[in-house]
Amino acid sequence: MKISCFALALVTFSNSLHSLKAFLCDPNLGDDFKNNLDISQWPTLNGSTNRKRDDSIAFFASGDFLCKRGAEMEGKIVVLGDYTVEANGLSNVVNVGQGSQVVPSENQVVMTVGGDLYLGRSVDFFTTDTGSLRVGGQFTTSDGGGFYLPGPTVVNSPLAEIENLDFEILLEDLQLKSAYWATLTSNGVVGRADQWAPVVFTAGDSSALQVFNLGANDLNFNVGTNVIFHSSLADRTILINVGAGGNMVSTLANIASMVDPAGGSNHNFGPTYTANILWNFYAATTVKIGDYKTGNGEFVGTILVPGVNNGVTSTLTLTVPGHSGQVIVNGNVIQDKGGSEWHNYPFDPITPLPEHPDCDTPPVSSPVSSPAKISGDPHIKAWNGEHYDFHGVCDLVMLKNPSFDNGVGMDIQVRTKRTKQWSYISSAVLKIGEETLEVKGDRKGCQYWINSVAGGDLQSLNGFTVTHNQINANTMEFIVYLNGDQRIVLKTFKEMVGVEIFAATETEFGSSLGLMGTFGEGLKLGRDRVLIEDDMQFGQEWQVQASEPMLFHDVEGPQAPVQCEIPQATTLRRRLDESKISIKEAELACSGVASDDFDSCVFDIIATSDIESAGAY
Repeated sequence: MKISCFALALVTFSNSLHSLKAFLCDPNLGDDFKNNLDISQWPTLNGSTNRKRDDSIAFFASGDFLCKRGAEMEGKIVVLGDYTVEANGLSNVVNVGQGSQVVPSENQVVMTVGGDLYLGRSVDFFTTDTGSLRVGGQFTTSDGGGFYLPGPTVVNSPLAEIENLDFEILLEDLQLKSAYWATLTSNGVVGRADQWAPVVFTAGDSSALQVFNLGANDLNFNVGTNVIFHSSLADRTILINVGAGGNMVSTLANIASMVDPAGGSNHNFGPTYTANILWNFYAATTVKIGDYKTGNGEFVGTILVPGVNNGVTSTLTLTVPGHSGQVIVNGNVIQDKGGSEWHNYPFDPITPLPEHPDCDTPPVSSPVSSPAKISGDPHIKAWNGEHYDFHGVCDLVMLKNPSFDNGVGMDIQVRTKRTKQWSYISSAVLKIGEETLEVKGDRKGCQYWINSVAGGDLQSLNGFTVTHNQINANTMEFIVYLNGDQRIVLKTFKEMVGVEIFAATETEFGSSLGLMGTFGEGLKLGRDRVLIEDDMQFGQEWQVQASEPMLFHDVEGPQAPVQCEIPQATTLRRRLDESKISIKEAELACSGVASDDFDSCVFDIIATSDIESAGAY
């Protein structure tokens, strides 16, 4: 007998809005692209082996990356589509021979490819450092192609649905920001004495933000032409909005050299000036930087190609000797210049770009649309609606929420118990401030403790009203009423206990971690806030530690540092095979259960061989 009780990850519309609002109001390009190494510590282009560390994304493309000809790509890399290096393509990734020499920290994923990875030549990966490469699809090479030894640790792991959704929301956010920044009034001045003279960008007033609005071909020159950033821009943020022609193409070509406000150019262009420059290609579906012309030099400043509305992505083609800055493209990137390099420098402007108008008012704290819960043979429903199971026997942290009620704090722990061939949640304890309510299931009747006193006063918990009701002979329900419509329900059915959180808001639960994941997104973060992909490892991570307070009135079962007892997979299968109840009978018994609990209900009936287990739902 075989049954699947796992559901696909769901993210509700209200959660999507919550995430979008959060991304939208992040400064500048958002936290994923924010450097953690102070900009004053970034050197000019050099060949030193004395590296510094920064974990922001240096190169991002939502589509495919194709390198026909090229040399190096520096910094943390994220490409959601395919990553292809042809025979004359890149020879170095993540760290390079000539660059800023600022690379990601070691012992983490430093390059992510959501699709297939193909190497048509030998490539150095993060030379002399230790880092992982994550590939969602197939990793193939030509004869003689691949990574120089020892090469990276290759992790074959497709992006989870929640990760893809986060990137989708991030890109929608960047489209909104880009479109808004394109509406800003131009105050900077672009001038040129004659067709042979350099083009000079100059501050037009005393504003900290200088906006330059260019046409699709304003920097598409017939011969090599220098572009100078005047000394008046030394302490200014420089936003360059580049329009698109009727064919939605923007072209910048034959820019021979860019000169910073202090007179530095090419490899001596100052990093603090690079950090002030954003090229916003807000309207183009095709962006050409270099356009295969012969008069091109190093292109400086972060490139944002957000795609356009209605889901249309874009393509950036780079054919210049090098680029210094971050690259963010909603679409595909093609590199096709022998010896060309991507150099890692952040967008970290001296004055932040203006926020989107929707951020002028405080975000509304909207409740999640469906309750987070844990119940039965332990079934867990995270904040984002994702269902998963963890069958470990031990004490577990459902959530830790230190910011609840303006710092009063909340903790919920559950205890799982094993009997014969299956495990279940036997008791749960809710702590608010310094007061606790503990509930334990029992076939002879429910038991509860207030502040570890059996059958104590059950009118309130740290000032919040508590009610309890006998639903039927097998079921007792305890409700703790929180601020507004928020409430926590602890429900017993025979010896099983379940906990549900209704109408939770970010104001009260935004800081929570534990088996429910992060609020809204449901990301499975460990205690160190590192993402954990494996459900079994995640469950073990949230075992109650020996250093944490014992909230239960007694000690029972495995206790840290002894790890949770994990039933063998063969044991789990055996108990289903030996069930005295058929799937059809279980489905009939669960017919009145909410659709998102249906699979869990059927599983529990078969696991317990108790048709009445549907009453737990």
